[in-house]
Amino acid sequence: MKILNIMLITFALLLTSCANNSGYIKKAGAYVTDIKLYDSKDPVNTKHNTEYKNTFMKSELYGVDYEICLSFVGDSKSMNLPLTALFHRADSTMIVRNHYDDEVEENWATSSHYGGWGWDVKGNWEQGQYFIEFYSGDDYLGTREFEVIDDMNLPYLSTIDSYVESIKLFESGAEAPEKGKRFYRTKFRKNDTRYVNWELNLQHMFRDRTDYRFHYLIYDENNEIFGEQVNDSYFEADWQDSTHNGGWGFKNSGNWKQGNYRVELYIDDELIATAPFQIVP
Repeated sequence: MKILNIMLITFALLLTSCANNSGYIKKAGAYVTDIKLYDSKDPVNTKHNTEYKNTFMKSELYGVDYEICLSFVGDSKSMNLPLTALFHRADSTMIVRNHYDDEVEENWATSSHYGGWGWDVKGNWEQGQYFIEFYSGDDYLGTREFEVIDDMNLPYLSTIDSYVESIKLFESGAEAPEKGKRFYRTKFRKNDTRYVNWELNLQHMFRDRTDYRFHYLIYDENNEIFGEQVNDSYFEADWQDSTHNGGWGFKNSGNWKQGNYRVELYIDDELIATAPFQIVP
C-alpha cells in the first residue's frame, strides 16, 4: 500500500551547512540554499544526524524524503508556504505530485522544510533512475536526481568478501566534496571540468578487518593511459558498507580534451568495475 509520507516539520536555524543553490521564492523572499535527499526509515538517521544520499538500496528502501533549506533575504514574516515535489522516472513519467502547505514564522534567518513519498513496506521501488522537481507556487526551486539499485544482484568480490553497490562519477576541485554534496554524471563540460572522480560503494559481509589496495587507471579514446594511481584502503569488521573515492585531473578547468574516456578500478589486481565518461563542449 502506497503512503504519502509528508512531515510538516520546520526548524528555524541561525546557521546552516547547506551548499549554494539557485532557487528563489518571491512570496517568502527566500533563496534555496540546498535540497538534500535521504532514506526516510534508514536506522542511521536520528534527530541529530541524517545521512544524505542519492543512491538507495531497493531491498531496504521505504520512501525517499527531502530537506529543502532556505535563507531569507531579511527576517521572515509569518506565512503559509506552498511546497510541491514532482517525482519522475528517468523517462520523465511523473509518479506522484507531492504538495502541501508548510509554515514560516516571523524573524527566521533560515529554515528547513521536509517531505517525502514512498511505501509503508520496503522493497517496492523499481530499480532505476529518478528525479524530483521542486516548486513553491510557480517558483522553480531545483531538481534532484536519485537512483534505486537492485542490491539482490550485486557483483561479488571474493578477494574482500564484499559486494559492489555502485560506481559513480563526479566533478570537483582538488578536494572532493563530502558524500551527499556530489552531483553524479557521465558527461562533463570541458570548460567546467577540473577533476573527474570515481566513487565506489561497497556492501560488506561480517569478518575481520580487511586491508586492500585500489589501483585505478583512466584511459582516453585511443586506449592510452591518461591517469593512474594506487591507494591503500580497508574496512573494519563491524562495517556493513563503505564508500571510497579517487580522481584525476587539473587544478584549473579547461585542460581536458574532448572525447571518450573510461575508468578501470582494481582491488588487489582484480578488475571490479569500469565506468565510461565523456568530455563534451
